[in-house]
Amino acid sequence: MLLNESIITRTSVREFSDQKVDHEIIEKILESAKWAPSACNLQLTEYLVIDQDEIRLDLLNKVTKKLSWAPVFIVVIFDKRFSQKRSAAFTSMGMAVENILLTAHDLGLGTCPMTGFSGDKYIRHKLKIPNFYEIALLIALGYPKNNIKKGKERINSNELVHWNQFNKLTPLNDSLSLDEWTTADIINYRRRLAPVYLYQGKNRLGVFNSSIYNKAYNTFLSCYDKKEVKMSVLDLISYDGKFISLLDKNIFLPIASDYLDYTLNILKQKNDFRIAKITNDNNIPLHNNSVDIETCIHKFEFTPKDHIQKIIKEAYRIIKPGGFIFITTANESRFKIILRQILKFYFKIFTKETVNVYENNPFFKIGAFKQRSSGFIKLSLKSAGFKHKAIGKVKVKQGGRFSHHCFNWYLYSK
Repeated sequence: MLLNESIITRTSVREFSDQKVDHEIIEKILESAKWAPSACNLQLTEYLVIDQDEIRLDLLNKVTKKLSWAPVFIVVIFDKRFSQKRSAAFTSMGMAVENILLTAHDLGLGTCPMTGFSGDKYIRHKLKIPNFYEIALLIALGYPKNNIKKGKERINSNELVHWNQFNKLTPLNDSLSLDEWTTADIINYRRRLAPVYLYQGKNRLGVFNSSIYNKAYNTFLSCYDKKEVKMSVLDLISYDGKFISLLDKNIFLPIASDYLDYTLNILKQKNDFRIAKITNDNNIPLHNNSVDIETCIHKFEFTPKDHIQKIIKEAYRIIKPGGFIFITTANESRFKIILRQILKFYFKIFTKETVNVYENNPFFKIGAFKQRSSGFIKLSLKSAGFKHKAIGKVKVKQGGRFSHHCFNWYLYSK
């Protein structure tokens, strides 16, 4: 495989076959790592290969469930006593890892480098790693279960390359204060995350548990009087596609709308939905009085206040007279809100961890979060011209971080 082809087509693999990887192949892959640039040629990076199921399964229970993905894992460590200036030892480690990933791909194997794990103390104890070594990352290694497709979508190079001086115009917004975000901020952040969690037919982009989307769909159906003809449904800010994918195409004609071309193209290819891209000015390119029903399921909590008002006005323009809009928003208890603030304080003060839109944010897959009051949603709908039909609250039992989830729903008509 040509080098450039290998670079472009390499992608992280999360589903591996049970086929064993020969030691000779592993050694060949790791041999390539030693030829990577190394600060002052100190060669401080080392590799612990885990290919015994007993050890891997023990670490799985203490470190991360991701250790169930592949038959082989490589624990990458480096001696942190040297080359500390400008993180030279860490940088050298990263260059060596890239050689591992590219060589494995060239040999027909898949890899997935990962830093999302805990239990460093247990790893150190179990594998007898001295304290002066830094545990940098884990690499899953094995034969892919499915054909390896091309790498994930990347942003344009002209947004990353500067000539002679720094001229970046769209840096990532790291704020957790949602109303400080612009449309450009939303697009700039989500276009990087979406390809990771909405890839190769897998949809891991949903912010909430699937039971919540199912409950929202059942609530929506209870508000709908079935017609003899199919009704068009415009889903506002589809993004993850979790709700619109539930719509019965024998009853409805779904239309997905979003800020991202990537998510819209995925929904069109997978579900054959009509699509409408929301512009940077929050305009939706559909004709006046052209759709029967509109939905927005758990998206206004991740949308700046002024954007919501603009989108609702657009929704009123697009919907037919007599049509209705169905909206749901998270209704978090005071306990959840206080707990999140406590965790934010704990990360910052005690563990010295970064807290921003990506780090230690439970909603990092979509961005900053802000609970929207019932009063604000109702006022926005009324100001746009919608008329109240019904509102309610639903409690959903679920597993995960909290034992239950509540959401408000709003049904308004034109």
